[in-house]
Amino acid sequence: APPPDAKAQAATLIARADAAFAAGKFVATDGSSAAELYRAALKAEAGNRRAGEGFEGSIDQALRRAEESLLAGRLNDAGTLAAAVALISPDNPRLAFLNTQISREQARMNTDASQRRAFEARQAAIRSSLSAMKDRLQRGALVDPASASAVVSFREAEAIGANDTTVQAARET
Repeated sequence: APPPDAKAQAATLIARADAAFAAGKFVATDGSSAAELYRAALKAEAGNRRAGEGFEGSIDQALRRAEESLLAGRLNDAGTLAAAVALISPDNPRLAFLNTQISREQARMNTDASQRRAFEARQAAIRSSLSAMKDRLQRGALVDPASASAVVSFREAEAIGANDTTVQAARET
C-alpha cells in the first residue's frame, strides 16, 4: 500500500484534475490540465483507479474535441489538441488516425486553394483578353493589325477558356 502522504497527494491532485475536467481543460502542456494532473496522481499513487479513469477520460474528451474541430474545418484547433495529446499520451491509437485525417484535410484544403488561385488567374487572363478585344473593336481594329486585333484577343481568351461563359457570350456578340 502507498504511504499515507502519497494517498493524500494523489487525492489533492485528483481534486484539482476533477476541477480542470469540469472546466473543459482536458489537455495542455503547462501542468494544469486534467490529463496532466491525473497522470501526476498516478505517479504519486500508482494504480489509483480514479486517476487512471480520469486520465483516460481526459484524453478521450480532448480527442473528441480535436475530431469535432477537424469536422468543423478548424484545423489549427484540431492540430493543437492533437499535439497536446501526443505529448501526454503519445501511443494513443486514436491519435495516429486523427493526425492522418488532419494531414489529409490540410492537403485537401491546400489543393482547393491552389485550384481556386489557378481558376482566378485564368479568369483574370480571360477578362484581360476580352477587355483588349473590346478596346480594339472600339478602335476599329477587328482584324488589323494582324498581331493586335480584336480577333487575336478573342482567340487568346478562347484558348484560355473556350467553355467559359464570358468567352461564349463574347463569341455571340
